[in-house]
Amino acid sequence: MTTFSPSTRPRHARNALLSAVLIGVFASALTLLGGCGGEVGEDTVIATVADREVTAGYFEEKLAKLKVEELPRDEAGTTLDMATLEGKKAFLEVIINKELMAAKAQQLGFESDPDVVQLSDAMGTVHASEVMHRELVEKDARVVTDEEIRQYYDRASRTRTFRYLITNFESDALAAREALMGGADWEDVIIEYNDGSSGPTGDFRLSLAFGRTSDEFEEPLFSLTEGEISRPIETVYGYWVAQLEKEEITELPPLDIAYSERIKNTLVARKVNLARSTFLKESRRKHEYKMDEAALWIIFNAMPDQEDMLDLETNQPVPREELAPLEIDSKDLGKFFLSFKPDLDEEPEVWTIGDYKTHYERQSVFQRPKKATMLGGVRDKIITQIVNRPLLLAEARERGFMGHPDVRKTVDEKMEQILVQKIHDEIITIDEDVTAEQLDAWWAENKELFKEDESRDLHIVYCAEREQAEQALAAIQGGAVWADVLAEYGANPDNRKKGGVFEGMTMEMGGNIADSIFALEKPGELTGVIEVVNGFAVARLDTINPGRQPEFAEMTNSVARAIKRERKDVALDAKLTEWRQEFPIVIHEDRLAKLRSWQELQEQS
Repeated sequence: MTTFSPSTRPRHARNALLSAVLIGVFASALTLLGGCGGEVGEDTVIATVADREVTAGYFEEKLAKLKVEELPRDEAGTTLDMATLEGKKAFLEVIINKELMAAKAQQLGFESDPDVVQLSDAMGTVHASEVMHRELVEKDARVVTDEEIRQYYDRASRTRTFRYLITNFESDALAAREALMGGADWEDVIIEYNDGSSGPTGDFRLSLAFGRTSDEFEEPLFSLTEGEISRPIETVYGYWVAQLEKEEITELPPLDIAYSERIKNTLVARKVNLARSTFLKESRRKHEYKMDEAALWIIFNAMPDQEDMLDLETNQPVPREELAPLEIDSKDLGKFFLSFKPDLDEEPEVWTIGDYKTHYERQSVFQRPKKATMLGGVRDKIITQIVNRPLLLAEARERGFMGHPDVRKTVDEKMEQILVQKIHDEIITIDEDVTAEQLDAWWAENKELFKEDESRDLHIVYCAEREQAEQALAAIQGGAVWADVLAEYGANPDNRKKGGVFEGMTMEMGGNIADSIFALEKPGELTGVIEVVNGFAVARLDTINPGRQPEFAEMTNSVARAIKRERKDVALDAKLTEWRQEFPIVIHEDRLAKLRSWQELQEQS
């Protein structure tokens, strides 16, 4: 056991790492699999700052989240070996600095600040609803049996063709079904009741292969016998009434391990969505949710028939003040629209049509429901925005998830981050004025820090197997369009979403891809097949962006910010030195030495 003494480590290196802890390390509270290394348990205390304890589990959790470039360095700027006691003590020093700031924040009563208390409650409620969703909705839904996989595989061979119509209201769907059951002609019933699209073939027929849509829509359709007419099926587009006309069977690939895994992932997603939908429906019932459909119809008809997302001249989102209002007659504004009970022991929250008009006109162009989605889509978005979220928060409170260990841990850490930031903002003060002479002097000494290295823009496709990468390369060499290659061979969803484009790659990024791209000499050249983590890739060099040294005039604001950061670092160092004398610090080096290194944590995560 040793007493902590102020570090002689360079200020800029230590505070850069402290910033990484303050900004990044608290982003999430992931728990590493397994315990801590050696004989040290997860709850073993490795250091204390006043009455605050740093445990082995906390140390390893935070260390594991650091990127290579964030690891502690020595005075020469060399990354320390995190398997050594020296390396571990250097990172522990960063945690101790944070604990000193948190201890000072507590001493100053920052945690009793009304804004902080309100924020803590809000964060607790939100995270409690997330944990509740994981425990009550996702947990069981993620269990998929071999029998479920086999059943899905057997049904996946079926493609069914239906006649259908869509209505805005359930009462119309019931009336349409009754007419059809009584022998009325489909064409006549469609003319009288249909509010939706005539479909891809224009004849109110739909061919649907099993597995292409949600369970809630698919199950009733694939439970029909030939000629049978469904009961109304509620969707975001309205209420469907469908009749099964025919079913065709297609041959599927063998049910091998890879196909089984794909089906399992699909089933998990479907089961989670279905469980969430069921949970929300039950919550709305319990919390006495009501909506007046006549009021919804008034609101729907008051919406603009068409609403552009982007301004055609500026290509920017249409400003809120330029959006069309809800054109509702003043006599309808006081009419009841919807209600629900966020608190079962209190009176319901009631919305009138006027209340919703005010809410609607405060929303951005992206938030507002659109008439083009039909009444069902508008209804669904209103329920999602106004009702579902507060009910999820209410359920979390009612079911005791505010006290769940994961919730308390995450909230405590995030609140600690907020308190530390308040110390940084309110106690660590500096002179904000920067003179022209100071700007010139700093630039003359440090302008190399702003030098931009050569970068390269490229197109890339990631493939699961080498054979696919080789086929992708051959296709590109044969003149195939990159989008088509991505669609056929791409295995990375994010890469496909970006069209395979990667901009600004530098040599410093390292790895096989950077090595291959910087080995090319001119735009248009292709790499060979590159081995990457979890697969293979092929890339094409598009642009070479030469390195450059920016002019001082371009960087004046950045230089001013850098000067202020340095001043902040100096002020922070002074306060930390002061607080080390105020708050007793103890380190248990024998326990610290037994913890896992950064490399071991990466290998085991």
